[in-house]
Amino acid sequence: MSTAEEDLRFSFLYKTLLNRFNIFKSQDLETGYFDVVFEVEGKKLFGHKFILTSVSTTLDSWLSDRWSTKDEIIKIESYSFDSFYQFLCFIYSGSCELTADNVREIVDISEFYAVPFLKEMCDVFLSKMENFITLENAEEMFDFSQKYSLPQFLGAIKKFTSHQMINVRQFVKYKQSFVEFLLSDKNLIDIYVPLFEMVYHWAESQIMNCERADHENFNLLEAIKAKVYEILPNNFSTCHMYYEFLRDFYIEKGFALSPAQFNEFYQKDHYSYSREKRLKWVYELAEKQAQQKRKKSSDPESFSVVESIKADLAEVLSRIKFYKIKKSVVMDLLVANGIFSEEEANGFYNTHVEFVNDDKVITGDFIDEYNIRKSFEYYAPHWANDNRQRGTNKCRFFNVKIPISSTPSTLTKMKGVEWYLCLEKDGVLTVKDHKLVERSDYLLAEMETDDDSPLKPKHYTCLTFSDNI
Repeated sequence: MSTAEEDLRFSFLYKTLLNRFNIFKSQDLETGYFDVVFEVEGKKLFGHKFILTSVSTTLDSWLSDRWSTKDEIIKIESYSFDSFYQFLCFIYSGSCELTADNVREIVDISEFYAVPFLKEMCDVFLSKMENFITLENAEEMFDFSQKYSLPQFLGAIKKFTSHQMINVRQFVKYKQSFVEFLLSDKNLIDIYVPLFEMVYHWAESQIMNCERADHENFNLLEAIKAKVYEILPNNFSTCHMYYEFLRDFYIEKGFALSPAQFNEFYQKDHYSYSREKRLKWVYELAEKQAQQKRKKSSDPESFSVVESIKADLAEVLSRIKFYKIKKSVVMDLLVANGIFSEEEANGFYNTHVEFVNDDKVITGDFIDEYNIRKSFEYYAPHWANDNRQRGTNKCRFFNVKIPISSTPSTLTKMKGVEWYLCLEKDGVLTVKDHKLVERSDYLLAEMETDDDSPLKPKHYTCLTFSDNI
């Protein structure tokens, strides 16, 4: 069949339906050949059994010979005349006039009379209506969409709520089903702090209103926590909560961060905050959490705050590259509070250095108290291929200049040491023969080699650092 023939066929079909619809609208008993009568709010509506029963299984049952007698008037008492009239218009024409005032009633009519196409049309209409959903009626609209299975309208409700700032006073009044619906929205999950606080107060309200809350041995805080965990989605994360909220609300209310969550918090915002700042934060959070655990402990006197902090920060501390953190911070924060011994802390900064020039290898070890390795790796991430080297007894790495400490080096030139790693007076990291060491050089490490040959100019040369384990 050609496109023109197809268009002509649909044109005839449309005209036929329109003619039937016009007959219905006329309600002319002389020309309409109606065989069924409805009475709604004292008004009569006439129709045709064949047309009505072919669309609605409910009307098919009603109008069968078993359930009705000939010429019996069918009274409609549950719906308004205008809404029922629009329902019949849809059956005759496939369309009707939907408004904000009648659409919900027509949804119910379509459900009751089993006309799914009408319900689909109402679903689309509801989803596109502007200003129909408000914060005041959002929960009611959610219940309505759930009751009648309206997926398009439910999507519109989710879109609306995801762009609203719901206050705590409203949130605590919602039923659990609506709260779970709100929490299923990924956009809403992004506002972790206000969301968690609202969920907490909602759970608190739910628990306070239950009968068990009056029992003598009832643990209110634990009940609230259980309710919060029940309602929060599995993908909810604490990593976007800021430090003050975790300290003053989350942990204060008895919630606990796992070792993985501590590590997640430490790793976040590494571009915004220094390692020292983040280490201080996780330590203080772990300390606050340990104090909370101690309060709940059956034997507070024997409870070890230090061991609790160590356990909670196990994942953080095992992954930290301490040589990138100022030693003074580690000493003041972790050593002074018993997390590490001084010997352990010194070991973090015991750095192995390897200098390679062609086949010649020179190695050494030093305590990197001034973050030499950190500075060198940051400014020269692919290490340093020194193309400027020309001599046979000294190699300067120009990739980075490191400020020289005002505190004199504890290392001095010793007899028998052939090579040194040092900072020359301009701050350039240098490997040099002992004969070239000057008073202005800041000595870092004594270097050793089994190769007595001189350095080879213009050959591959690099300097690498590693932990001295």
